[in-house]
Amino acid sequence: MPKKQAISQAVLDLQTLVEPCYKAQNKLFGPYDHELLADLIQTHAVKSMLDVGTGGGSFIREVAKLYPHLNIEALDGNALLIQMAQKQSKNKFPNLTFKNQLFDQNYAKKKFDLITARFAVEHMNDPLGFVKCAKQRLKTTGKLLIIEYLVCDGLNPPAIWKEFRKSEIKMYKHINSNHQVSHKLPAQLKKAGFKNITNVQYHISPSTDSKVHFYKLVEEYAKLYHTVAPTVFSKALKNKVCAWAKKQPQNFQNKDEPRFYLTHTLANL
Repeated sequence: MPKKQAISQAVLDLQTLVEPCYKAQNKLFGPYDHELLADLIQTHAVKSMLDVGTGGGSFIREVAKLYPHLNIEALDGNALLIQMAQKQSKNKFPNLTFKNQLFDQNYAKKKFDLITARFAVEHMNDPLGFVKCAKQRLKTTGKLLIIEYLVCDGLNPPAIWKEFRKSEIKMYKHINSNHQVSHKLPAQLKKAGFKNITNVQYHISPSTDSKVHFYKLVEEYAKLYHTVAPTVFSKALKNKVCAWAKKQPQNFQNKDEPRFYLTHTLANL
């Protein structure tokens, strides 16, 4: 039996402050996620969906609005975030239900056409346990979609970006989260018995996507990291990163351009 999907108190504390980051992530990463979801929902006649680690619900509300025929449950272990999500969604999305609950062996044995986890598995103590729980709650034709933010070491110039990325990795370690969990997911899905496993990585930069949205997310990350762990991500670094981001630099050579990395891991039974 998969063990309980506990997450650290540091992550719970972080989540209460993370809503501005969620919104900035949705602006930059959302188009990639929505494109894949649209294909899954239409191609596979998805009617029921479970979203694990939904946060404040900003992303899943967009899904509920776009697909009113979907019956959606959205879970998060943070009670405050769920209260915020319920307040903002009240009477607006009859097809969307928020629950303050962890996704583990104690979760109701319902079956869904699609289970999603967006920027959530990286914070779980037992990703393989999550994958096994998801398998138990998918219909025979169901699919599991895990969307993750992949943090790579500061390989790209300029120097401020390298410093930001290295400190970001320290931040993830500080809160006991896995900054490269998506690398391990295909093997864990295979071990759990999933099939047709794909793992796609997107390189997102100021030249390939919105310059405004890219640097807004950089700012929000820097502010969040400093607030949660000022000894790891210093005030001086936060100020330096935010000042750099406000200039919205863009004229890099391709190899020197700062990049975010987004991964979509998809599998079925």
